[in-house]
Amino acid sequence: MNNAQALIVEDNILNSEVLRTLLETHGLESIIISSPREIVSVAAQMPNLRIVFLDLEFPNASGFETNRELIKMGWNPHIAIVAYSVHTSEIDTARREGFHSFIGKPINPDQFAGQLAKILANKPVWSIQ
Repeated sequence: MNNAQALIVEDNILNSEVLRTLLETHGLESIIISSPREIVSVAAQMPNLRIVFLDLEFPNASGFETNRELIKMGWNPHIAIVAYSVHTSEIDTARREGFHSFIGKPINPDQFAGQLAKILANKPVWSIQ
């Protein structure tokens, strides 16, 4: 997909590796980081970054707070920030908080290709499955 890159912000190794494998299957290079505090510095080193998968729950941090901070900083609107969470009941909050999209865990591999294509085409995806 045009050398597009993805950033996975996830502190659960299994979840991050599953997502990385799915992304690689669809032609995206990805980097995994375990702390939302690293997003800006790592993103600056990814010239083809198109999508950030941001978990909503971290020790001492919140994906919602992180998203608000990124928006306040003037985050590039061409880089989609996707709430990526097991807390599917938070989908409406994620929409109100300005996330581009929401994909619930566990990811459905049969739906992922279509979801990814939409997000990369700047079309939001709101899915809890």
